[in-house]
Amino acid sequence: MAIRSPKGNVISEADDKERAWSFNPSACNCHRHSFDCYYDPEVDQRRASIDMHGHNRGGGVCLNCQHHTTGVNCERCIPTFYRSPDQSIDSPLACSRCECQSEFTDGTCEDLTGRCFCKPNYSGENCDSCAGGFMNFPDCYPIPTYPNNNNNNGEAKPAGEII
Repeated sequence: MAIRSPKGNVISEADDKERAWSFNPSACNCHRHSFDCYYDPEVDQRRASIDMHGHNRGGGVCLNCQHHTTGVNCERCIPTFYRSPDQSIDSPLACSRCECQSEFTDGTCEDLTGRCFCKPNYSGENCDSCAGGFMNFPDCYPIPTYPNNNNNNGEAKPAGEII
């Protein structure tokens, strides 16, 4: 694995001790989705990188994640893909394509289940109904509400009628 600085330069063994971590075999954990990474001191300070032993330490950031993965450690799936429960995170098949073909989904889906996320105003397993507070699928417009006063019991009066 080539270890790079944030500017893209390959870090050599002659570099200072601060970067000595880069020659430790556990420096970058890209879950076998990338073989290139760089050191980022901010990631290190936030403890946002996971080492090969599963500990949040080091500042390794993976580059060019493959197999539809993304993230500091290639640990998440890109939008329109979800984390397959049947595959380990190290598998090239860890991310499966969302099967959200309805025009009422936003094209993304939930990790581990693949359940599609609906566009606003829609709900249901296949986004095939209106969300609460909306009516008339497939239009799904807001359910009208009328002012509540004692004279009309919350019902709208026809326009122009004198109350």
